[in-house]
This record gives sequence, C-alpha cells and structure tokens, in this order.
Amino acid sequence: MANENNAVLATWLNEPKEPAFIPPKAPYPWRRYFARSLDFSLIAFCYESLLCLLLHINFAERSVPLELIDAYLCWGLTFLLEPLFLSKWGKTPGKWLFGLSIHNKNGELLTFREAFERTFQVFCQGEGFAIPFYNFYRYYKCYGICTKDGIMEWDENLCYEAKPFHPASVFGYLGIIAVSAALSVSIAFWQMNPPNNSMLTVNEFIENYNYQLDYNKIEGVMRLEEDRTWMTSYETFDGTNVINLNWFDGQISEPAFTEKDGKLSSISFTLESTEENTLISNPSEKTWLAGALLRTQIGPFYPEIARLEGAVIESESPVSHPYTIDSVIEYIEDVPFDSYVIETGNIRITQKTDISNYQGTSDYMFPDKVNGPSHFSMTFTLEQLPK
Repeated sequence: MANENNAVLATWLNEPKEPAFIPPKAPYPWRRYFARSLDFSLIAFCYESLLCLLLHINFAERSVPLELIDAYLCWGLTFLLEPLFLSKWGKTPGKWLFGLSIHNKNGELLTFREAFERTFQVFCQGEGFAIPFYNFYRYYKCYGICTKDGIMEWDENLCYEAKPFHPASVFGYLGIIAVSAALSVSIAFWQMNPPNNSMLTVNEFIENYNYQLDYNKIEGVMRLEEDRTWMTSYETFDGTNVINLNWFDGQISEPAFTEKDGKLSSISFTLESTEENTLISNPSEKTWLAGALLRTQIGPFYPEIARLEGAVIESESPVSHPYTIDSVIEYIEDVPFDSYVIETGNIRITQKTDISNYQGTSDYMFPDKVNGPSHFSMTFTLEQLPK
C-alpha cells in the first residue's frame, strides 16, 4: 500500500504545473497619469457645467472649502462611472486615447464590483484620498513603483495592457482639454448674463438686477424688493446684527418705474445732499441697474462682442464714447458725477447732475463750506425704448 501511495505522489510531483499568473506589465506612468487626469477632467467639466446651467453657481468665486467639496463629489461620480466603463468596455475615454485597457487574468471584462474595488484602491493608495499635498507624495511613490515594477498594487491579478504609443494621443489629449476649456469659458460668460432678455417687464428687470448681485456675490449694494422698493438693510443669519446697505448720507428716492403695454418703460431714482452731509461716493447701484438692461441685448455665446451701435449724445466729459456693453458700464463708472445721455440699442441711459460748491476726486466729493452753501443732486434714468 505504501508503495502505491509513493507511486501516486511521484506521479503528481512529475505532472507539469500551471505556471503562476504573472500580470502583463504597463510601465508607462505618464500615459497612465494623463489617461486618469483626462477622465477626471471630463467628469469635473460635466459636473461644473451642470451646476452652472441648473443652479447658476459661479465657480470663479468658489471658496477653497467648497472647491474641496466639489473635488470629492467628482470622485463620487468617478466611483460610479469608471467601474461602469471598465466593466462594459475594459477602458475609459482616457485609457482608450492612450491605448490602455484592463481585463481579468482570463482576458475577460471585470465585473462592476471588481472595477469598483480597483478604483477605490486607486483613490486610497494612488491619489492619497485626494488630500491636498499628500496626493503629490503618493504620485511620487507610485511613479517609482510603476517605472521599476510596472505593476501597481491595485492591478495585481489583472491584465493591464498597453498598445504601442502613438503621438496622436498627445494631440487628442490637448484637443479635448482645449475644447473643454473653451466650453467652460463660454458657459461662464453665458452665466454672467441675467436670465431674462428681449423686452423686459418690471418684474423681469428686478430679477435681472438681483441676479447679477447674487451671481457676482456683490455686497454693500441695495437690492430691489418685489414691491419695487430698495432693500436698504437685512439681518444676519443669527438675527443679532442688521447690515445697512444705504451708504448715502443724504436723501435717496425709491426707484420710480413706468410701464407701457405691460413692459418696462423707465426706471429712475434721485440722490440729493446739502452742506450738512460730509461725503458723496459714486453709487454702485447705477452700474448694476444698467447691466440688468444692457446684457439683454446680446447672444448667449458672445457676451463681450461689440454688437451694440451706441453713441454718447451729449456729455460733459472728454472720456471716449462707449460702443460696447463693457465700455458703457466703464463709462458710467469713470464719470460718476457728470451729466450724460447714452443711447445704445433700444436703451437710453441718462444722468443729470446739479452740483454746487462740492470738490473732490472722480470717486468722492465733499462740500466746500468756505465758498457758501453746497448742494448735490443726481437723477439717474434708464429707458427701454420700443424695438
């Protein structure tokens, strides 16, 4: 019996063994890095575009904590989309562009669970949990492992295949990044425009005005209430403080609206001050009131293009005549205390000032009590003319 057992054991030992699985190496850290960065950039682009279009979020004014939250939300989308692509096609858009693909050791597609586990390992070990600065340390360590062994820990027992490198991948990468950047800029410019255009009603004008202030996070400027009055103050969230928005020491009138056929015809307000008041500054409300109408004159993808044939009809200032939206707004800011009439498109902007014994700079004026009584009066009017 012992002899028979020895014979069986000898036969088993002499049988050819299946060689241990050795995963194909892909020692191309830069190709792998740019493939992953492209995938993440595309996810971030889609995420930011949706938030811009649906929630009107201004990413240019995003705080650092919110940027970190955005990054982790994009990683949440990555945990969904990358496993989906790997389980369906064995590659993501970035990997496809750089000739990379991933399968199991039998050459079959990964299951969604296997692909998810791999992505999670990449997030923890390759990206350092996306922790700022620590992730760069992990990039450095992973670069050394990839160039030396060609097999990352999350690719063990997997086939990571790489086709011969083709220079077209570089041009494709740069092209996709350029197109994404151009679309991002276009969306951002489009977001700058208020929601209502064409001939506005009074309520649409008020919505446009407040939208600009909210989108650009402008503080210290009076908003317009639904009842067509200025919002001159508001309480803080905890109700302990009242923030005053009325910066003017003199008298400021409520906005006067006129309508024709249900549409806004004009809006105007007046500032008035005497020698009893000490300082007058340029009211920022004028800029945003003008923008609420001016930015209705343009297309969504050309917010800064000179499409308005305007001219200053009369002006006391030698400043060059404005012809585009931005230059009209700059003109209003550059000559805060001059009288002028600007006609552009179907919009007329009029400012009439009556100033006696005031002196100062282009931004501030104060009464000159030495030369007698002082008086300051300014009326700013916007008119929406029939097209």
